[in-house]
Formats: sequence, structure tokens, C-alpha cells
Amino acid sequence: MSKILYCGDAFVETGFGRVAENLLPALAEEHEVSVLAVNYHGDPDKEARKYDTYPAMLHGSDPFGSHRIGELVQKIKPDLVWVTNDIWIGISLWKAVKAFKESIGFKFFVYTPIDSYGLFPELLEPINEWDGIATYTEFGAEELRKIGYERPIGIMGHGTDFAKFFPMDKTECREKLGVPQDVFIVFNGNRNQPRKRIDLTIKGFIKFAKDKPDARLWLNMGSKDMGWDLIPLFKRVARDEGYDPTGKLILTSPSFSTANCLTIEQLNMVYNASDIGINTCIGEGWGLVNTEHAATGVAQLVPDHTSCKEIFSGVPRIVIESWEVDRNYGLDRGQPSPDHLAELLTMYYEDREQLRADGEWCKQRIEEFTWPGITELMMSHVETVLAMKPEEPEFKGFGTPAKIA
Repeated sequence: MSKILYCGDAFVETGFGRVAENLLPALAEEHEVSVLAVNYHGDPDKEARKYDTYPAMLHGSDPFGSHRIGELVQKIKPDLVWVTNDIWIGISLWKAVKAFKESIGFKFFVYTPIDSYGLFPELLEPINEWDGIATYTEFGAEELRKIGYERPIGIMGHGTDFAKFFPMDKTECREKLGVPQDVFIVFNGNRNQPRKRIDLTIKGFIKFAKDKPDARLWLNMGSKDMGWDLIPLFKRVARDEGYDPTGKLILTSPSFSTANCLTIEQLNMVYNASDIGINTCIGEGWGLVNTEHAATGVAQLVPDHTSCKEIFSGVPRIVIESWEVDRNYGLDRGQPSPDHLAELLTMYYEDREQLRADGEWCKQRIEEFTWPGITELMMSHVETVLAMKPEEPEFKGFGTPAKIA
């Protein structure tokens, strides 16, 4: 039995939280597990009590716990530090514990989604110091190779829990949710934050819906959060397009947040109540909302880039009309076309048989990614990394030679 310090979202309803929900119990069957829990603030939780759990943000300002992890590795003395997060967070945590690696002897492994093109080559130096890295898709691995990373890269995917997300009767779901039966619902459940470009969803939907009075847009997200002020934006775009917005926008809740969201059971009903799911992001490491939604048999419309292009390869995708360079990390990100989104929505609106067939394709595709299979792959990587022998230190000579007179 080894000691493992798991660092990432845990005991919360987020994408990274889903990973912990499935991986932590498997780890605990074989090892002693401690958790540096991101987005968990210490409230009573029956799952959190199963582990030595440390809220990441406690005693500091970094929500990912870089101010805590150094102290924790000295206290816990883990055999493995496993990080589930974006690559920059992995680097930040690594810098905080690097000085203790030789004395404690732990391994450091990062499971990270790559959501954009054009990683800076400067990332290579720190990730080469890790004992291993895994990502979600072939696309992600290819981007790591482009910066010169030559060691093995795990490609693990991301699972879906088919006991939680599954097809239900649309009529019954709409009745329970109080949603009209005679409307065509376009759904986007991504977080309202800059990378998800909810403004493009609104623009594309309104272009599509101008001559379709039964069309509705359901946004399962915060009305402002880190992104757009949704209601004023919807009204302004509608005005510019000559569209009556009255009653056309469905928001799950005016007080929606990651801490105040639908239960899994409610979310599955909402997925089933909609006619199609869409995503207008400018980069995606996996696309959890789309893969969970696809498990219900509802067709998904995603951009023709990054992991979306790889996962939803067998259905129409939104063309990329322009590219931008992210000002934080210098990444190349593709903007999906609102006009093409409107065209594809119209195609599905007019051809319900194609909509049904593509929904079935999406469902069968996502059934390839089961949590038992993904977890088994993760556990295999854990054991492989734990079994790695430490590298022999580089011989640098015997120091300054003695001077012989």
C-alpha cells in the first residue's frame, strides 16, 4: 500500500469533480489516500470524510492550493502526488513541491485536458521534470508532442456515468419540468465564462429562430458568472436582428451557480427535454456537457476544432470562421461561425429523422467511454508510475581537483 496525495476538484459537481468521484474510491481500495480538494470548502460531506481531506483554498488565496501543497507533502510524505487540472495549475503545484521531491522521494503525475492549439515551448522544461503526464484525447497528445515532449503520454479520455445519464421519455420530462410540449429547445449547459463564448450561442440561435416562433434557447448556467450578462445581451442581439425575444430564452435559475445548480436527476431530465445540444466554445479539452448530453441520445452540435472534432467526428460540426490568440497563454483558439450554427440548426429543425439518427450516433460514440474502463486505465498508470525507479543522479565529477606543486 502506497500513500497518494490527490490534488484536484473533489466532492463538487464539476468536470474535474467527476474524475475524483470515480478515481478516489478505486485508489482507496489499494492505497492510503489524502485529498487536496479544489472547490471544496470543508462543509460536512460523507464522501470527504472517507479521506484525509484538505480544502485547497484554506489559509491562503490560491484556489488550487499552491500555498498548502508544500506543507502537505512534508506532513504526508506521499509516494505519489496525482494532479487533475489544467497544465498551468500542474506546473504551479510542481514548483511548490519540487524542492521536496528528492528528500521525500515522491512521484509527480498530471492528468490534464489540453483545450487549445499552440502551447508555448517554454512549458517543456517543467513537464519534463514530472514522472508522467496523461491527457484526454489524441489531439491533446499531439499538441504536447509539438512542443518537443518525447516521453510516453497517457491518453485516458473521460468517462460518463450511464446510470446517471440515460434516455428518458421527452414528453414526461417536459411535463415534470413545466416545459411546453410544442417547442423546439436548443440547449447549452456550459459555464458562462470567456472560453465558452455564450455570445456566439445567442447570436447563432437568434439567426436560426427569427422565422421559427416555436424555437427556444435553454441556457443552464449563471446569468452573468464570469462571462456575459445573458438577458441584456439576448435582448440586444434580438433587437439588432429584428427578433421578438419575449418568452424565447429559458434560464434554469436566476441564482444559478456551481454551488446552486440542478441535481444529477434534474439535469438528466433537462438533457432529455431538449431537442439538441450545442457548444460554441473556442477550445475544448473534452466537453463534459456534450458527452453527458449525448448519453441521452440527443444530437450534439459542436465546433470543428480541438477535442470536439475528435469526439464528434461522425456528425456535422460548426465551421471555424476566424482565429484568435489568447492573451493569457498565447494559445490559438478558433471561433465557430454563428451563421453556420444557424444553418445547421435549421437543417435539423427541418429534418427530424436526421436529428434522431445523429442523436443515436452521438449516444453510441459516447458509450465507448465508460467510467469503469477509464478508471482501470488510470489505476494502471498509477501502478506504473509508483513502480518507476528513480533516475540516477547525473555525475558531475569530483569537484575542484587538488593542485599538485
